[in-house]
Amino acid sequence: MSTQVDRAELEGKVQAMYRDVAQNPHGEFHFEMGRALAERLGYRPSDLDRVPAEAIDSFAGVGYYFHLLGDMDGARVLDLGSGSGVARVWTPSSPA
Repeated sequence: MSTQVDRAELEGKVQAMYRDVAQNPHGEFHFEMGRALAERLGYRPSDLDRVPAEAIDSFAGVGYYFHLLGDMDGARVLDLGSGSGVARVWTPSSPA
């Protein structure tokens, strides 16, 4: 038996979930969120201090990847799907 997934319906549900996260970052969700999660994933507290608290409150990231980059002086970064905007607002002054 094959079950078809309605792509438009699934996309709508995912968008609604993350819209709810952005609008109500202190609500109850089935995943971790917030500054504690960001720090646990590897974001440095001093770097997070430079990001608006509203962006960090709704942070629901899955990883920290900036340590994989070399020297970023003068680099341009394209962040696809920035979520709460922590990665978009924050770029490290030096790799971890």
